[in-house]
Amino acid sequence: MGAGSLEGIINRAWAAYKNNYLSFIAAILLSGIIICALVLVGFVPLFFILVGLAVQGMSSSEAAGYFFANWAVALFSVLFAAAFVIAACIAACALQGGMSAMAVEAIRKGRTSYSTMFSAARSRWKSFLGVSVLVTLIALAVMGLLMLPAAAAFLSGSQITGWLLFALGILLIIPVAVLFGVLFSFVYFAVWADRLAAVAAVKTSMSFGRKNFWDVLIIILFFAVLSFIAGMLNAVTYVVGSLLAYFVVVPLQLLSLAALYLGRKKGGR
Repeated sequence: MGAGSLEGIINRAWAAYKNNYLSFIAAILLSGIIICALVLVGFVPLFFILVGLAVQGMSSSEAAGYFFANWAVALFSVLFAAAFVIAACIAACALQGGMSAMAVEAIRKGRTSYSTMFSAARSRWKSFLGVSVLVTLIALAVMGLLMLPAAAAFLSGSQITGWLLFALGILLIIPVAVLFGVLFSFVYFAVWADRLAAVAAVKTSMSFGRKNFWDVLIIILFFAVLSFIAGMLNAVTYVVGSLLAYFVVVPLQLLSLAALYLGRKKGGR
């Protein structure tokens, strides 16, 4: 099979993974630690308040009264938690973009390092965040449109019609989610490999995904099946399946998509 075939693409991804598996494992671990740490720190004030109330043996109504009487403390705790959750989301977008940069580097040069994830996240975090926000807004807008007929039916008092339209909307979300998974798989690659801004990266990803729709879908389904098999294995071992899914299947899918994008986009490598 040629390098541009699906077999060639996956073989290229596997070769890149074998040469860099420690770097990808380290990147996944470090990104998880950073994101979890931000979330946990954000909930520290609220946690201590709730622990204090529990130690005092307050009932739920008494706890509600405490928060009402001490609204400034409660508001600060909630805003503090919200700020750190937002920071965690921003970090997640930047680090995911950085891991995509690792995949690009591994495919292009054969070697990469987790330091690439941090340098890419630091230098292009605004664009990585921008494409994430744009994709999320597009997805929410489409889902809102799918649910709009059901909402209109409920407001008009047609309960049966509303529930039928709601069920139809839920069913339509599945193929739409698959479509979006294909079209938006390359936004981070476009930001890093092509140095595009957020809007241009989303347009480029959609165009490339549309032109290579079936091959992208096959790659996504292939690794989805591998993840399912890892999940079944995890039901038996409780550990091995998760390790395979997070540290082998996930980076392999990322590398395969990077190999496809770099191999077939206009301009080649």
